[in-house]
Amino acid sequence: DTHADYYPEVQYYGGRVYGEMGDYPKALRHFQNALDKLPPETDQIILRRNVLNQMARLLDDLRLYKEAIPLVEQTLEINRRLNRPEDIVHDLHLLGHIYMHTEEYKKAERYFREAVKDSKDLNIYFRAKSQMLLAAAKSRLGDMDSALKLIRHTPDSVHPFTRCFALSYAADIYLAEGILDTAYAYAHELIYGKNRDNEATGYSVMLSPKMKSRISMEEREHY
Repeated sequence: DTHADYYPEVQYYGGRVYGEMGDYPKALRHFQNALDKLPPETDQIILRRNVLNQMARLLDDLRLYKEAIPLVEQTLEINRRLNRPEDIVHDLHLLGHIYMHTEEYKKAERYFREAVKDSKDLNIYFRAKSQMLLAAAKSRLGDMDSALKLIRHTPDSVHPFTRCFALSYAADIYLAEGILDTAYAYAHELIYGKNRDNEATGYSVMLSPKMKSRISMEEREHY
């Protein structure tokens, strides 16, 4: 019985190792083995939550969005039951992120709006990231006034690791609204800043037809 108690945990860590190695099929197999031994009424509810979370994130990476959604929903339900505010916001972000990928922007907006509400008493990084993601959903829905209000000051408020994403969303939103100086500044940082994960967005903004009036032909040729 003692060995049986440890079996789900061993399978969970096996899944984590294979996930880090990039072997997603083996990782998912280990996670499923763990989940089979962790029914909803298990007394190892934290472990069940962790397994569900890791499975959902791997499925999201594999673009198996329909399979990931119910797992995140279960994780969210557990975190709400356990009253874990930060984990709740992480789950809401992930659900909204998945629905952005499936182009169900109204659903994404709903989860991001809920994240903004639930992060009001948390660290400023949580609130800023929630506002950033809600701005992205609003822009996809064509509500640019709301997107602009939400994204304002967000690049300076998010965690440094998230700044490049905030700059990317902000550059697109300010460009769409014709606020070219700010769009230029954000695009410039995306291209020349320390973190250049989203530099493609920077180039896209710089070379957009709207930016013709802001930068010279010589500068455009440089990009």
